[in-house]
Amino acid sequence: VRHVVSELRSRGVVQADQPVFGIGWSLGGCIMSNTVLEQDELEVEAPSPALSRIDAAAALGAPYDLHASSQELVPWPNRLYSERMGQGLLAILKRVAHNFDGVRHNFLGEENFRFDPEKTYAAKSILDFDEALTAPFFGFKSAREYYDYSSPGRRFTERSPSVPMVLVSAMDDPVVGKEGIPFAAARKNENLLVVATSNGGHLGWCEGLARGCGFGSDGESSWTEDVVLDFLGNALEHNNDTNCSTNQASEL
Repeated sequence: VRHVVSELRSRGVVQADQPVFGIGWSLGGCIMSNTVLEQDELEVEAPSPALSRIDAAAALGAPYDLHASSQELVPWPNRLYSERMGQGLLAILKRVAHNFDGVRHNFLGEENFRFDPEKTYAAKSILDFDEALTAPFFGFKSAREYYDYSSPGRRFTERSPSVPMVLVSAMDDPVVGKEGIPFAAARKNENLLVVATSNGGHLGWCEGLARGCGFGSDGESSWTEDVVLDFLGNALEHNNDTNCSTNQASEL
């Protein structure tokens, strides 16, 4: 994500004085959360280049404890989601699997990777797929180790994120569950807002037969769009006010 933002700025698609806001749904929300939290962690080691910085973000229906989410998909009928998504991953893989021919190094450059088509194509769930391919390719010993490393929930603190971020989750989500939602951090961090609804399933905040589930129709916005855009609109206003104050101080 940081590479894409930096590339867009370097090409002039996004101007230097334009703030960048990120929105992620489901696993994309997990990625967006990690991106925003990592930029704070990297800031401690070395200042993050302004070119790649996310200025505000939103995550909707995201998993915050990937292991707990994987267990949420084990019992019936939730496992239907996992089986269906697992089939989708295999369908995508089959089109690009030839790229693994002769590959012996994992993503980290370690020479200990071997694509196992028999094990991978036998996967019946997302967990099976991650155990067979995702984890070993990215240098993890198991899917559990990969899940623990990639879960953003524990990384939210009273200081991070340091930029405005809103998380929207449904407590009855059958795909990602509710474990790891950072309620405690949100109570202490003024930049973090957690919106938790009793119902909504996985990205299914429906408002009625004439309204979409999480998206607008016929020119009308949906509830989730209203919540997120209102939050980001306020973040933009705050960002502009801060920049004006900084510029005025510089002139003095």
